[in-house]
Amino acid sequence: MVNPEIIGLIPAAGEAKRLGPLPCSKELFPIGFGRAGQGQGERPRVVSQHLLESMKIAGVSKAYIVLRNGKWDIPAYFGDGSGIGMHLSYLLMRLPFGVPYTLDQAYPFLRDARVAMGFPDILFSPRARSFEQQKSKRQAMRTSSLDFFRRHALRKWIL
Repeated sequence: MVNPEIIGLIPAAGEAKRLGPLPCSKELFPIGFGRAGQGQGERPRVVSQHLLESMKIAGVSKAYIVLRNGKWDIPAYFGDGSGIGMHLSYLLMRLPFGVPYTLDQAYPFLRDARVAMGFPDILFSPRARSFEQQKSKRQAMRTSSLDFFRRHALRKWIL
């Protein structure tokens, strides 16, 4: 069986009311600086860029970002994703019923895919390895753990 593609899903439809007034969407809040490209110097590194880069490292090549009306600064900043080496698409949620409903907006686009979901304003580390590497490592650990258990359990019963 061929593994289905891993697609990123990022909910970015919130209003960030608890943060007070911001000049931009909270997903574009700058948290440092990074290289903008060859010969272009540095550019602000926004909080959601950390998630997108981690997804890319993990083997995700395209992602859907779910927005609400009025958050046009996010697609204006990331565009089609070519600046970070990914393919990005934007989905517009219809009603503001919270994260589960927001994520459900993407279902028609993700029906048969494996999904890597992340919140764009939560930082984590260490950076993820590819999902396939992690899956192989888990399978190897399960196999060796099972072999260890079988040998010791069998010895216990024989003795």
